Amino acid sequence: MHGLATAALVSSSSSSCLADKEEEDEHSSVAPDSVLARFNALVLDSAYRPIRIVNWRRAVCLEYLRKCDVLEYYDARVRSVSTEFYLPAVLRARTYLHRPNRMVRMTLNRRSIMLRDKHTCQYCGSRENLTLDHIVPASKGGGFTWDNIVTCCSRCNAKKGARTLKELKWSLQGGLPKEPRAHELNILLSPGPRDTTARKIPAEWEAYMFHLMQRSGSEASTP
Repeated sequence: MHGLATAALVSSSSSSCLADKEEEDEHSSVAPDSVLARFNALVLDSAYRPIRIVNWRRAVCLEYLRKCDVLEYYDARVRSVSTEFYLPAVLRARTYLHRPNRMVRMTLNRRSIMLRDKHTCQYCGSRENLTLDHIVPASKGGGFTWDNIVTCCSRCNAKKGARTLKELKWSLQGGLPKEPRAHELNILLSPGPRDTTARKIPAEWEAYMFHLMQRSGSEASTP
């Protein structure tokens, strides 16, 4: 496993090293960390809930040590001196991970709202010029709470003003907002790529991200 420190990245579809051509010397085809950093893996608990994001080295080790079962692989491999490993995309822990039953809460502020909403306007889907908005305007009694504050682009914010969604006949794209649950916080606050929630998630993760992509299991409604 130590050979992975200088592993070469190989594309399964083309069977060629992304850093150099296959016929070149193996040691000259070492992929930079910036390339391999794209292949982080999503780890699920035994109940198939996302619990953390790990880098590609940790993902390969979890599979090699048989601590996790791999549910999805990327269409890429890393090559060490003696062997090749497919890069895990989604792993599931083999044993139940018991955690103390304690309250874990995220501070309600601009950053946490943006993370929860994946840096996306909840009215139009834009990711440009973002701010926060009260669903029920503050002038009409709406508070700064998890279920009343959403990410909003400046254009929608100006258009909405002090009106309600019912008055505008608008709906929320992401469903009814709420405070993130413990397993959602593990992903949002993961030491993995900080902007994972701000960008499109890897296609290999999509089927396993239900708990983050569906907040309430119901359609958005207007106040």
